[in-house]
Amino acid sequence: LARFMRTFARWKWPKPVTLCPVAGAPPAPGISPLPVWNPRTNPRDAAQLMPIVTPCYPSMNSSYNVGAPQLRRMQQELF
Repeated sequence: LARFMRTFARWKWPKPVTLCPVAGAPPAPGISPLPVWNPRTNPRDAAQLMPIVTPCYPSMNSSYNVGAPQLRRMQQELF
């Protein structure tokens, strides 16, 4: 647990946290294509301060509501 806390206290936000490459296409035929998290093509994704990207399709930022005050507070608490 201490290692986890140290890792995220020192994390270089807004570098995204990902467990695997972002899934850009549906995983199987018959699944509708959906928008995925992509800061290169979506300005809203690029503006997010603390991207923690889900590993399943469609890849999304699970912390999209984090603003500057919340990010600052989390960093203070993790140290």
